[in-house]
Amino acid sequence: QSGFIADLQGVCGSPITVKFSDTTSSAVKWEWDFDNPYYTFIPTVFTQNATYAYTADSYYNVTLRITNAAGCSVTSNRPLNIFKANASISTSTWRYGCETLTTTFTANSTVDIKQWTWDFGDGQTSLESNPSHTFNKPGSYQVSLQYINVNDCKGTATTNIEVYEQPHINLRILHDSVIC
Repeated sequence: QSGFIADLQGVCGSPITVKFSDTTSSAVKWEWDFDNPYYTFIPTVFTQNATYAYTADSYYNVTLRITNAAGCSVTSNRPLNIFKANASISTSTWRYGCETLTTTFTANSTVDIKQWTWDFGDGQTSLESNPSHTFNKPGSYQVSLQYINVNDCKGTATTNIEVYEQPHINLRILHDSVIC
């Protein structure tokens, strides 16, 4: 039985140092390749436990070959994805409308979010996960979200809202008009 553990501890993208450890009890020899993009095995570390510093966000393939006392070897491959968490904002309505435009905001994230701080660009804020907000005055508003995800990584997402003046209709009825 072979297997290894990659301890990413709150990965927030690169740069990050990852701790690796082999869990195989019968192994006597270890060969690690921490960045094996084309499955060309080129080991660089030869201990049971190892660390490796990843300096760029990317998809990586980690390979470990272990050998037991009888000289039998087995290889394990494991993908490792290192990326900063990203979030975007979606709205329940169009991103433009007339005065008293009300919309509900939602954060869409690659990693679950645990803390939200919304700023609607008009002096109002919210700590809710999916706040509803009404824009009462015409203008251009940049809505921003400061968030912390479940890995304790911080990020920011923004979107723009355009609010137009409500048209006003003036109707006059002349005294000598016939109304049917």
